[in-house]
Amino acid sequence: MRKFGRFLLWSFAGLGALVVVLVVGLIVIGSKADDQPELPDNFALMLDLNRGVVEKRNAVPLEVLEDDRGAYLLRDVVEGLERAGGDPRVKGLVLRLGNSGVSIAQAQELRDAIFAFRSKGKFAIAFAESFGIVSNATVEYYLASAVEESWLQPSGELALTGLTLEIPFFKDALGNLDIEPLIGQRHEYKGAAESLTRAGMSAPVRRSMESLVDDWYRQIVEGISAARKIPVGKVRALVDGGPYSANAAKRVGLVDRFAYWNQVELEVARRLVSGDKTDAKTDPLVSLKEYRDDSDAPEGNGPKAALITAEGTILMGRAGRFESDIIASDDLASLIFEAAEMDDLKGILIRIASPGGIYTGADTVWQAIQLAKKNGKKVVVSMGGAAASGGYFIAMAADRIVAQPGTVTGSIGVYGGKLNLQGFWEKLGVRWDEVHVGKHATMWSMNRGYPEGAKARVDRLLDQIYEDFTAKAAKARRVSTDAMDKLARGRIWTGKQALAGKLVDRLGGLKVATAELAKLLGVPDTEKLRLVPMPAEKSRFELIAEFLSGDIDAGLLLAAWRVGPIANWRRAAGPILRDLNTLAPPVGRLQLPAFRLKR
Repeated sequence: MRKFGRFLLWSFAGLGALVVVLVVGLIVIGSKADDQPELPDNFALMLDLNRGVVEKRNAVPLEVLEDDRGAYLLRDVVEGLERAGGDPRVKGLVLRLGNSGVSIAQAQELRDAIFAFRSKGKFAIAFAESFGIVSNATVEYYLASAVEESWLQPSGELALTGLTLEIPFFKDALGNLDIEPLIGQRHEYKGAAESLTRAGMSAPVRRSMESLVDDWYRQIVEGISAARKIPVGKVRALVDGGPYSANAAKRVGLVDRFAYWNQVELEVARRLVSGDKTDAKTDPLVSLKEYRDDSDAPEGNGPKAALITAEGTILMGRAGRFESDIIASDDLASLIFEAAEMDDLKGILIRIASPGGIYTGADTVWQAIQLAKKNGKKVVVSMGGAAASGGYFIAMAADRIVAQPGTVTGSIGVYGGKLNLQGFWEKLGVRWDEVHVGKHATMWSMNRGYPEGAKARVDRLLDQIYEDFTAKAAKARRVSTDAMDKLARGRIWTGKQALAGKLVDRLGGLKVATAELAKLLGVPDTEKLRLVPMPAEKSRFELIAEFLSGDIDAGLLLAAWRVGPIANWRRAAGPILRDLNTLAPPVGRLQLPAFRLKR
């Protein structure tokens, strides 16, 4: 007993020491936030995209410990490149690539920003130790092709090999466990449920997936062709000939130069030499954070509009204190209501990056946008990597929808049901007994099948949700219900395909969406719309104070969940866990299948 007490004592002491170190570390980092070195007169902006790119910052304050090593906010990168394009001190751009994990739509948004930067007469270099290491780097190279020079370490490789979409199927595994999936879908292209009900893709879902990957591939090939000035047919042949060693990649014209990172730094310093005034001790590369901290963002001289980011799976209710990777319907609706009531905000720009989620949650946000419009606000949606199913349900309420050519959207349909675990429990020797009142009281219990007549009611619910979804979409997009049904039925589209089908209005990213909102508001070309992030971005000190005022142990656990090896595993398993996590009743899942682009 004494040993156990001693163990507890030391455990609490260790936890207390960890908290003290954490608090001191956070305060020290926060205190350094304003201590920025003066930037040189000539420099190149450096972006290490291998850190990753995200739509929204996580709410866990522990992540400030990563300082300038965490993932970039996509909006910060785009705005930073736009600002640097007009800054005479910034002579060029250096990208570190190879393992950024960006989506195709994110790659397109970054490519647009890089091309705009280069149009100001500034150089741009991409460096990779390797474009993929026993992995697919086709999207990575597509992004790199936006620069004028691609440099590769001599020992690296270029894994330009095409695209693969993978979907896991659990029917046989569930059968081995005597678990019976009782799930319906509307309609034949709504493949999210098939991971549990089939051993492979149905013919309609396969056609939908093939259409998606074929259009992505076409966009990538044409983009590389235009940027590298290589005929489309030859690019296709080069992809089929991959992967390449560094020597082979240079020989076929896919990379321009061999170098190690220290040689890149020396070359950039050489290019920045201005007469004899160069200071050899000056670092020629300035990080995005250093640059943004040093230079003031242009405020603009036009009206203000709210900028709201909605990223993650759509759920009902409100998010927990440190939950930032979900779209909590009440939280998002409240932000929209708040923006609608603010007289100084003339419009609302909503950035959506979501595979979908709960029908009622999406409908809550849809109604909030309708009320904002009735209150005189113009609303534009900018789609990220995906804004499909429930994500599209929200988007269709806007006055305008802007998507990247590679955005995953559509998936207008629904699925729902439950897993019957009765056989599984019996296999384990566990029996459930119950008492109930009401003919269908047990219909959502996962310990038995549907009672008599309940399956028909589930089917009726699915039909009603599908009819509501398609009717609202048809009205919003000004097409007939029959025409919308042909576009819907669960079918997935790229942004480019969605434009052809009139599901979206324009192709582009945040910059194009901002221009669309300015046009709706009648902002003249001589003025610039001012975007106001909602909720307001918190300083480091505010994050620290909020963290310390709450549950520190919970914060530590959540930080571990989002940072380090656990986070890496969670990101890899995310597409599968996302779908399994949405099987709890009630009926009404507006969500993409659990597919992933093979890296």
